[in-house]
Amino acid sequence: MSFQCLDCGFKGKRADQGACPACRSFNLKRNSIPKLEPETSKKSLGLKSLAMTALWLYLGWLILQKLSGE
Repeated sequence: MSFQCLDCGFKGKRADQGACPACRSFNLKRNSIPKLEPETSKKSLGLKSLAMTALWLYLGWLILQKLSGE
């Protein structure tokens, strides 16, 4: 969480004992960074799961071919 001093305009990530390190004022405004959520739809998750499953099956088939000596 970051803060901004409303007296001098200093912006920082932490305040010493609740006071601005530049001017020692206690008139601080806390700024919270909004959490960004990934924009994924169920359709894209389904396609990714299908592709991942197909690739794992292909890898398994290649390993079986290699082990059987074909």
